[in-house]
Amino acid sequence: MGSSPIASSPIEGSPIGSPSGFSSAGSGRDSPSSVTSSGAVTDHRPTYDVFAHQLELGLLSLYKEAHLWISLEHPNVLPFLGVALDLGLSPALVFPLCSPGPIMKYLQFRPLGLDAKQKLQMAIDVAAGLAYLHSQGIIHGNLSTKKVLIHENGAPVISGYGISKTLRQPTISTTLFSSPIRFAPPEGFSAEAGPSPPRTASGDVYSFAMVILEILSGLEPFHHLLTEHAVFMHIVRGDRPIRNDLDPQVVTDRIWRVLTGL
Repeated sequence: MGSSPIASSPIEGSPIGSPSGFSSAGSGRDSPSSVTSSGAVTDHRPTYDVFAHQLELGLLSLYKEAHLWISLEHPNVLPFLGVALDLGLSPALVFPLCSPGPIMKYLQFRPLGLDAKQKLQMAIDVAAGLAYLHSQGIIHGNLSTKKVLIHENGAPVISGYGISKTLRQPTISTTLFSSPIRFAPPEGFSAEAGPSPPRTASGDVYSFAMVILEILSGLEPFHHLLTEHAVFMHIVRGDRPIRNDLDPQVVTDRIWRVLTGL
Protein backbone atom coordinates (compact mmCIF):
# COMPACT_ATOMS: atom_id res chain seq x y z
CA MET A 1 0.00 0.00 0.00
CA GLY A 2 1.44 3.42 -0.96
CA SER A 3 2.20 5.92 1.75
CA SER A 4 0.40 9.21 2.17
CA PRO A 5 2.06 12.30 0.60
CA ILE A 6 2.32 13.66 4.12
CA ALA A 7 4.24 10.71 5.42
CA SER A 8 4.46 11.96 8.97
CA SER A 9 2.69 14.81 10.63
CA PRO A 10 4.78 16.80 13.13
CA ILE A 11 2.25 15.91 15.79
CA GLU A 12 2.42 12.17 15.25
CA GLY A 13 5.17 10.68 17.40
CA SER A 14 8.73 10.65 16.17
CA PRO A 15 8.84 11.95 12.59
CA ILE A 16 11.82 9.83 11.61
CA GLY A 17 10.98 6.78 13.65
CA SER A 18 13.74 7.27 16.19
CA PRO A 19 17.07 9.06 16.51
CA SER A 20 18.58 6.01 14.82
CA GLY A 21 16.45 6.56 11.75
CA PHE A 22 19.59 7.70 9.95
CA SER A 23 23.05 6.19 10.17
CA SER A 24 25.33 8.49 12.08
CA ALA A 25 28.72 8.62 13.66
CA GLY A 26 28.79 6.56 16.80
CA SER A 27 25.67 4.59 15.89
CA GLY A 28 27.37 1.24 16.38
CA ARG A 29 27.66 0.47 12.69
CA ASP A 30 30.90 -1.19 11.67
CA SER A 31 33.40 1.28 10.23
CA PRO A 32 36.27 0.41 7.89
CA SER A 33 39.65 0.63 9.57
CA SER A 34 43.22 -0.48 9.00
CA VAL A 35 46.22 -1.28 11.18
CA THR A 36 49.47 0.56 10.51
CA SER A 37 52.91 -0.99 10.81
CA SER A 38 53.18 0.44 14.32
CA GLY A 39 49.99 -1.30 15.38
CA ALA A 40 47.85 1.85 15.49
CA VAL A 41 44.30 1.59 14.20
CA THR A 42 43.33 4.19 11.61
CA ASP A 43 39.62 4.93 11.17
CA HIS A 44 38.50 5.30 7.56
CA ARG A 45 34.82 5.79 8.33
CA PRO A 46 33.11 7.31 5.26
CA THR A 47 32.26 10.98 5.41
CA TYR A 48 28.70 9.87 4.55
CA ASP A 49 28.20 9.06 8.23
CA VAL A 50 29.10 12.62 9.20
CA PHE A 51 26.68 14.07 6.66
CA ALA A 52 23.98 11.64 7.77
CA HIS A 53 24.47 12.73 11.36
CA GLN A 54 24.19 16.39 10.37
CA LEU A 55 21.06 15.60 8.37
CA GLU A 56 19.54 13.84 11.35
CA LEU A 57 20.22 16.81 13.61
CA GLY A 58 18.72 19.13 11.01
CA LEU A 59 15.60 17.01 10.75
CA LEU A 60 15.18 16.89 14.51
CA SER A 61 15.40 20.69 14.57
CA LEU A 62 12.93 20.90 11.69
CA TYR A 63 10.36 18.72 13.43
CA LYS A 64 10.77 20.61 16.68
CA GLU A 65 9.86 23.81 14.85
CA ALA A 66 7.09 22.00 12.95
CA HIS A 67 5.30 21.28 16.22
CA LEU A 68 5.00 25.05 16.64
CA TRP A 69 4.22 25.88 13.01
CA ILE A 70 1.33 23.43 12.78
CA SER A 71 -0.38 25.12 15.73
CA LEU A 72 -0.34 28.56 14.09
CA GLU A 73 -3.73 29.93 13.15
CA HIS A 74 -4.17 33.43 11.76
CA PRO A 75 -5.97 34.72 8.65
CA ASN A 76 -2.81 36.45 7.44
CA VAL A 77 -0.34 33.61 8.05
CA LEU A 78 -0.11 30.76 5.54
CA PRO A 79 -1.10 27.54 7.37
CA PHE A 80 1.53 24.82 7.73
CA LEU A 81 0.11 21.38 6.91
CA GLY A 82 2.99 19.02 7.63
CA VAL A 83 6.14 17.42 6.24
CA ALA A 84 6.28 14.98 3.33
CA LEU A 85 9.14 12.49 3.38
CA ASP A 86 8.54 10.66 0.10
CA LEU A 87 8.63 13.45 -2.48
CA GLY A 88 12.39 13.56 -2.97
CA LEU A 89 15.76 13.25 -1.30
CA SER A 90 14.97 15.80 1.39
CA PRO A 91 11.84 16.53 3.43
CA ALA A 92 9.25 18.77 1.78
CA LEU A 93 7.34 21.32 3.81
CA VAL A 94 3.67 21.25 2.83
CA PHE A 95 1.57 24.41 2.61
CA PRO A 96 -1.73 25.18 0.86
CA LEU A 97 -1.58 26.30 -2.76
CA CYS A 98 -2.10 30.03 -3.26
CA SER A 99 -2.86 30.17 -6.96
CA PRO A 100 -3.02 34.00 -7.18
CA GLY A 101 0.69 33.98 -6.32
CA PRO A 102 2.84 36.70 -4.69
CA ILE A 103 1.15 39.95 -3.85
CA MET A 104 2.93 42.11 -6.43
CA LYS A 105 2.05 39.72 -9.23
CA TYR A 106 -1.55 39.76 -8.02
CA LEU A 107 -1.64 43.56 -8.00
CA GLN A 108 0.05 43.81 -11.40
CA PHE A 109 -2.36 41.53 -13.23
CA ARG A 110 -5.57 42.42 -11.41
CA PRO A 111 -7.81 43.83 -14.18
CA LEU A 112 -9.28 46.75 -12.24
CA GLY A 113 -6.40 47.17 -9.84
CA LEU A 114 -6.79 48.29 -6.23
CA ASP A 115 -7.26 51.79 -4.96
CA ALA A 116 -5.09 53.33 -2.25
CA LYS A 117 -7.53 52.40 0.52
CA GLN A 118 -7.56 48.73 -0.54
CA LYS A 119 -3.76 48.61 -0.72
CA LEU A 120 -3.53 50.17 2.72
CA GLN A 121 -5.87 47.50 4.07
CA MET A 122 -3.57 44.82 2.62
CA ALA A 123 -0.67 46.51 4.38
CA ILE A 124 -2.60 46.41 7.66
CA ASP A 125 -3.33 42.71 7.12
CA VAL A 126 0.36 41.95 6.60
CA ALA A 127 1.17 43.88 9.77
CA ALA A 128 -1.38 41.78 11.67
CA GLY A 129 0.18 38.55 10.37
CA LEU A 130 3.70 39.63 11.33
CA ALA A 131 2.58 40.78 14.78
CA TYR A 132 0.97 37.37 15.31
CA LEU A 133 4.18 35.52 14.35
CA HIS A 134 6.16 37.66 16.78
CA SER A 135 3.60 36.98 19.52
CA GLN A 136 4.28 33.27 18.99
CA GLY A 137 8.04 33.76 19.28
CA ILE A 138 8.67 33.34 15.54
CA ILE A 139 11.08 35.62 13.68
CA HIS A 140 10.60 35.57 9.93
CA GLY A 141 14.11 36.73 9.07
CA ASN A 142 13.60 36.94 5.32
CA LEU A 143 10.44 38.96 4.73
CA SER A 144 9.86 40.43 1.28
CA THR A 145 6.93 40.90 -1.08
CA LYS A 146 7.71 37.48 -2.59
CA LYS A 147 6.94 35.95 0.80
CA VAL A 148 3.52 37.61 0.93
CA LEU A 149 1.10 35.46 -1.06
CA ILE A 150 -2.55 35.98 -1.90
CA HIS A 151 -4.84 33.31 -0.49
CA GLU A 152 -7.73 31.92 -2.50
CA ASN A 153 -10.03 34.17 -0.45
CA GLY A 154 -8.10 37.26 -1.53
CA ALA A 155 -6.34 37.89 1.78
CA PRO A 156 -2.56 38.43 1.95
CA VAL A 157 -0.76 35.70 3.92
CA ILE A 158 2.85 35.58 5.10
CA SER A 159 4.81 32.52 3.99
CA GLY A 160 8.35 31.29 4.63
CA TYR A 161 8.24 32.16 8.33
CA GLY A 162 11.06 30.81 10.48
CA ILE A 163 12.23 28.34 7.86
CA SER A 164 15.56 30.02 7.24
CA LYS A 165 16.34 29.78 10.97
CA THR A 166 15.46 26.11 11.23
CA LEU A 167 17.14 25.03 8.01
CA ARG A 168 20.19 27.24 8.51
CA GLN A 169 23.31 25.47 7.34
CA PRO A 170 26.56 26.35 5.54
CA THR A 171 25.83 27.06 1.90
CA ILE A 172 27.75 28.15 -1.16
CA SER A 173 26.07 31.03 -2.94
CA THR A 174 26.86 32.23 -6.44
CA THR A 175 25.51 35.70 -5.66
CA LEU A 176 26.74 38.35 -3.29
CA PHE A 177 23.58 38.25 -1.20
CA SER A 178 21.57 35.20 -0.19
CA SER A 179 18.48 37.19 0.88
CA PRO A 180 16.62 40.07 -0.83
CA ILE A 181 18.95 42.97 -0.09
CA ARG A 182 16.31 45.58 -0.88
CA PHE A 183 14.33 44.31 2.12
CA ALA A 184 17.21 43.40 4.46
CA PRO A 185 17.65 45.48 7.65
CA PRO A 186 20.73 47.77 7.64
CA GLU A 187 22.18 46.26 10.82
CA GLY A 188 22.84 43.09 8.85
CA PHE A 189 25.52 44.89 6.85
CA SER A 190 27.56 46.18 9.76
CA ALA A 191 31.05 44.85 10.43
CA GLU A 192 29.89 43.57 13.82
CA ALA A 193 27.14 41.44 12.26
CA GLY A 194 29.57 38.90 10.80
CA PRO A 195 28.68 36.41 8.03
CA SER A 196 25.46 35.27 9.76
CA PRO A 197 23.77 38.31 11.32
CA PRO A 198 21.16 37.55 13.98
CA ARG A 199 17.52 37.60 12.93
CA THR A 200 15.51 39.92 15.12
CA ALA A 201 11.97 41.25 15.48
CA SER A 202 13.24 44.76 14.78
CA GLY A 203 14.81 43.49 11.56
CA ASP A 204 11.45 42.04 10.57
CA VAL A 205 9.83 45.42 11.20
CA TYR A 206 12.29 47.15 8.86
CA SER A 207 11.63 44.52 6.17
CA PHE A 208 7.91 45.03 6.72
CA ALA A 209 8.32 48.76 6.02
CA MET A 210 9.99 47.91 2.69
CA VAL A 211 7.18 45.46 1.89
CA ILE A 212 4.53 48.12 2.55
CA LEU A 213 6.46 50.65 0.48
CA GLU A 214 6.36 48.33 -2.54
CA ILE A 215 2.71 47.39 -2.03
CA LEU A 216 1.59 51.02 -1.88
CA SER A 217 3.85 52.43 -4.59
CA GLY A 218 4.19 49.50 -6.99
CA LEU A 219 7.94 50.15 -7.06
CA GLU A 220 10.53 48.01 -5.31
CA PRO A 221 12.59 49.64 -2.55
CA PHE A 222 15.59 51.58 -3.88
CA HIS A 223 13.94 51.46 -7.32
CA HIS A 224 16.36 54.09 -8.60
CA LEU A 225 19.33 51.74 -8.05
CA LEU A 226 19.72 49.03 -10.68
CA THR A 227 22.16 46.59 -9.04
CA GLU A 228 22.41 44.85 -5.69
CA HIS A 229 25.91 46.22 -5.22
CA ALA A 230 24.62 49.77 -5.65
CA VAL A 231 21.89 49.10 -3.08
CA PHE A 232 24.47 47.67 -0.68
CA MET A 233 26.72 50.71 -0.95
CA HIS A 234 23.71 52.98 -0.54
CA ILE A 235 22.66 51.23 2.68
CA VAL A 236 26.10 51.06 4.31
CA ARG A 237 26.44 54.82 3.79
CA GLY A 238 23.33 55.19 5.93
CA ASP A 239 21.00 56.14 3.07
CA ARG A 240 17.41 54.93 2.79
CA PRO A 241 14.85 54.59 -0.01
CA ILE A 242 13.93 57.81 -1.78
CA ARG A 243 10.45 59.17 -2.33
CA ASN A 244 10.98 60.19 -5.95
CA ASP A 245 8.44 58.76 -8.41
CA LEU A 246 6.09 57.71 -5.59
CA ASP A 247 2.50 58.87 -5.88
CA PRO A 248 1.96 61.40 -3.04
CA GLN A 249 -1.73 60.51 -3.01
CA VAL A 250 -0.82 56.93 -2.10
CA VAL A 251 2.41 57.32 -0.14
CA THR A 252 1.31 60.36 1.80
CA ASP A 253 3.50 62.46 4.09
CA ARG A 254 2.08 60.66 7.09
CA ILE A 255 2.68 57.19 5.67
CA TRP A 256 6.19 58.16 4.59
CA ARG A 257 7.03 59.34 8.12
CA VAL A 258 5.76 56.06 9.55
CA LEU A 259 7.70 53.92 7.08
CA THR A 260 10.97 55.81 7.46
CA GLY A 261 10.58 55.69 11.23
CA LEU A 262 10.35 51.89 11.42
